[in-house]
Amino acid sequence: MEETRHDTAVMAFKVRDAVPEDQAAMCAIHRAAILAIPAGYYTDEEKRSWVFGLKPEGYNKGREAGERYRVAVAQGDHAGGFASTRDANILAIFVHPEFQGQGIGRLLLSDSEAVVRESGQTAAELNASLNAEIFYAMRGWRKTGTGEFTSRGGLVLKIVTMQKKLDSDVH
Repeated sequence: MEETRHDTAVMAFKVRDAVPEDQAAMCAIHRAAILAIPAGYYTDEEKRSWVFGLKPEGYNKGREAGERYRVAVAQGDHAGGFASTRDANILAIFVHPEFQGQGIGRLLLSDSEAVVRESGQTAAELNASLNAEIFYAMRGWRKTGTGEFTSRGGLVLKIVTMQKKLDSDVH
C-alpha cells in the first residue's frame, strides 16, 4: 500500500522548465533540503556553510553559465523539488523535506537523465552529496571517486563523483 502512495505523489507532480518566478521557491527548497540532511553525513557547521549566501537571484548566474533548471510542480504550480543540468552533468537535484521519500527525486533524476541524453550525450556525470550516494547507486549510477567542493561559506565539503551510461532509448 505504501508504494501506491508514492506512485500517487509522483503522478501529482510534473516536471517543467523553471522560469525566473520559480527562483524564490528553488532557493527555499535548496536551503531546506541541505539543512535537513541527516546527522552523520555533514556537520551542522558544514550545512550552514553550504547554504550561506544562497539567494534566489543566484540562479541567474547558473543560467548565464548554461545551466538548465527544471522544477517538479504539483497542482497549483507548488514546487516540490528542482534539478539543474549542463552538458553531460547533472549539477543538482534537491527535494523539499516535506516531499522527500515520495518519488520526486526519482522523477527529477529520470527527467535530468533525459535532458542530458537529448543534448546528445551518451553518459552523464554528477557530484553526489554523501547522503545521496545510495540514492544514485540504486538507480544505476557508478561511483568513480571522491572529491571536495568549497561551499559558499568557505568550508570544504566531501562529495562522491559518479557516472552513468545512458540508454539511447528516450522514454
